[in-house]
Amino acid sequence: MKKVLLWIKTAGQTLLNHIKTFIRVLKIKIRKARAEFRKKERTEQTRYAYIALTVGTVVVALLMVLINRGIFALSERNLFDRETYETVEISASGSIAEPLSRKTRVDLYRTCTLEGIERAPLPEEMLAENAIAASRELWTKTLNLYAVNGTLRTGESVERVLNGSKYTAKLRDFFNEENGTKLAIWSTQSYYKARDGRVYCLSLEMDSRTLQPYSMTVALFENIDGSDPATDFYPFLEAIGEPKQAADSAIVTPVKNGSETVLTLTDGTSLTRHTEPNVQIYLTVQ
Repeated sequence: MKKVLLWIKTAGQTLLNHIKTFIRVLKIKIRKARAEFRKKERTEQTRYAYIALTVGTVVVALLMVLINRGIFALSERNLFDRETYETVEISASGSIAEPLSRKTRVDLYRTCTLEGIERAPLPEEMLAENAIAASRELWTKTLNLYAVNGTLRTGESVERVLNGSKYTAKLRDFFNEENGTKLAIWSTQSYYKARDGRVYCLSLEMDSRTLQPYSMTVALFENIDGSDPATDFYPFLEAIGEPKQAADSAIVTPVKNGSETVLTLTDGTSLTRHTEPNVQIYLTVQ
């Protein structure tokens, strides 16, 4: 009888252990199933979030396009839907990349008087070394005009002046204060300190793109005797592409402290020379 009771007790304990093991395994499977479900749920939520974000971005982009089109339509209607229109004068024809005509640029030169700050050249503009080279060429030709056998009246040799000369170049925009138009100008100087301490100098203002001069001042003191020969115009005329024969139309007028000479150029503009004997000459296109 004892053996039967012991077997029943052992069998019951074994069955209880199996039930506990089954329950423990079942709990583990349930936890795994829940974890996998949560993971799958998070994946689905992430996918839905990305889809919503993509759709939202597309909708916002389309909305911005529609808003911009609406703004442009209003601007266009305000610009063109008028009973009367403003008159606009186009100053030059041809490609917009082409330099303006000299006559137009000279008009700008006369009206743009507000000086801007020094700046670097743009890709379409000449570099400082180009401006200095043009200044040096005019300096050389001008010195040779006033020299006899390579020597100036003051005793300086042209070779010594050129060897001792220094050069500067600065690019600035000049503005018209009334309408905001502007003109870019290279301002250069070629100068030499003479033996008597005075500074011989040639100052140029040139177009930033063509390097055609608008004005030139030459200070050579006693080398400029006031005789005003036509040859004084030749270097400047050559630099702006005008024939030497333009000097034949010179009209000389006595003025205070010297004389004024005016030449008519081929495009209707004029070249004016102011001579101050024993000091300087000043040439400008007008």
